[in-house]
Amino acid sequence: MPQLQSKQEKILTKQYPLTARDVNDYAYCPRIPYWLKVRKIRQPKSIKMRYGEQYHAKYLRRAKPSSETLVNIYMKHKMLNISTIIDLIELNENNLIYLHEVKFTKLPPKIPINHYLQLIAQSVVIENNFEGKKVSKAFITYPSNNYIEIPLPISKEKIIRPILKSIREIIHLEILYPPTSNYNKCLDCEFYKYCRRA
Repeated sequence: MPQLQSKQEKILTKQYPLTARDVNDYAYCPRIPYWLKVRKIRQPKSIKMRYGEQYHAKYLRRAKPSSETLVNIYMKHKMLNISTIIDLIELNENNLIYLHEVKFTKLPPKIPINHYLQLIAQSVVIENNFEGKKVSKAFITYPSNNYIEIPLPISKEKIIRPILKSIREIIHLEILYPPTSNYNKCLDCEFYKYCRRA
């Protein structure tokens, strides 16, 4: 059941379109939306990012679209004004959908929170485009050909709505939040030369 939006939230939602990647960035470090959306700094591509794009493209070329499998598709949730490009989704006979995402990184002992919230955001968009169907679980595939299976909650919109609101407030009010508490994230961050945790 969609939640009602306050008047201010409706205005900010219409004014600032977001993507599932924005949710990922915000969960990784709340300063990233500021550098991207407020300061309009273009995110430079690191060598790791370029290799990641090549791996991603190779994975999608191997995937075979069908009536039950959709590959590399753009979707948008109009009311929440959030869009995403889905790597792959499987349509199940029981009105269930499985979401597949590809990540060019080492297999982690557990799913990082930013990856999990990106999956939640993508699932909200998918369910909005497939009325009556639910995204029950997701899979993240890594270069080692290993994967993590993630069960997804029913009330996804309740999780993602406050995050979208926070990102839009950052943009509208030009808020620079304190940096992530995990300094290791800063070591290879493309925005460190602007941020410097100051």
